[in-house]
Amino acid sequence: MRKQGWLDKAGNEVWPEDPAARQKMARGLFGMELVSHTDFWALIAEDELDDTHDAPWAGARTMPNPELEGYRESLQELKPEQRETVRSLLRYALKGQLHSFCCTLDRALGGPTITIPSPGTDPSDDIRMVLHSPGSDELIYEQFQWLEDFSILFGEDERYGDPEAPEQPNS
Repeated sequence: MRKQGWLDKAGNEVWPEDPAARQKMARGLFGMELVSHTDFWALIAEDELDDTHDAPWAGARTMPNPELEGYRESLQELKPEQRETVRSLLRYALKGQLHSFCCTLDRALGGPTITIPSPGTDPSDDIRMVLHSPGSDELIYEQFQWLEDFSILFGEDERYGDPEAPEQPNS
């Protein structure tokens, strides 16, 4: 968010005055949320795959998942190359799900309108900012940039990564 100029040095959001720039920031924050949730589920699944349970937000509610108990033994028997194949397939499927979600908003359901309260305004004024509107077809393209800018797994956001670790392919 700093790279985009959306945070000040103290970590506070900085909303631009220009309406188009405000909309761009709002859409970026929307995308960041989508990407963060994609990362969350991928890392939780990879914790199960690797039996590590050390994702940045791992805790009692995410480790280990009792519903997957029957799979754990099979996962532990995987060879390293098989484990990486499963990891690549998992990441591919999750990126595909994000893409499909954006396609659905853009092209299906009649192109729904998504609005949020306009930041920095009195909520009682009910001033709304449009994030997406019928006929728009841009989320499917923007999601690639969101992944690059905000994803721990698929992009440049390495908040939780080991800087000394070998580079992982962006599957």
